Amino acid sequence: KDRHERRSSSLGNSSRSSSRSLRSSDGGLLLDGAMDLSSDRVASLAEFHKQVTVFFCDIVGFTRISACSTPRDVMGMLNKLFVLLDEATEEHGIFKVETIGDAYMCVAGLNMKDGRSLADPGHHASNMANFCRDALLAAGEVTDPHGHPLEIRIGLHSGDVMSGVVGRKMPRFCLFGDTVNVASRMESTGRTGRVHASPATAALTDQLEWEPTGGVEVKGKGAMETFLLADSSSWRSMEAD
Repeated sequence: KDRHERRSSSLGNSSRSSSRSLRSSDGGLLLDGAMDLSSDRVASLAEFHKQVTVFFCDIVGFTRISACSTPRDVMGMLNKLFVLLDEATEEHGIFKVETIGDAYMCVAGLNMKDGRSLADPGHHASNMANFCRDALLAAGEVTDPHGHPLEIRIGLHSGDVMSGVVGRKMPRFCLFGDTVNVASRMESTGRTGRVHASPATAALTDQLEWEPTGGVEVKGKGAMETFLLADSSSWRSMEAD
């Protein structure tokens, strides 16, 4: 399997699990390993989310960095970066889904049953664009164990997804669907230090400056025209009202 296929198998059914209550302060699911996960309960937690924006990023050169660093140093580096990203999700109203290795996945616009996130899809996509800006800045604030600033690639795609909880041992909140796979492909075919987006995301944020890439190959879809967000120096503030 290639890198994207391996990630799809792990992140296409991506998840977040935590402690002992069903809902967290941001509307997310917090799962208890002892909670009722009968078939009826699993079915009741399944949801459809229309027109969300999914984010993936990973660290450029992570395999090389890991090969010449101690586990302690690698984990310290990852923790510093992911804590900064976690803080940025809180600021921009983004729902963190999962980290696997050096990959970070989150989503804007989940329509949870508590009534959150019912705004226009463009509103959520704009929030995500601002989050991307902060993610790139955060990466530059973290150094690898050899003193070099981290660089990341970011991929975005907007579309419909499904979510639910699966498993009895360490139950997981999962986000899945074609939208997740395309977002992952946007990241894996992206460029260092840039935000690479599908036409769907670019259309929802057309007030931003997007640069056409000339297209990339997306498994199962063929050639897709894609876009890079203009360098951060030219970004306009897109904070939501």
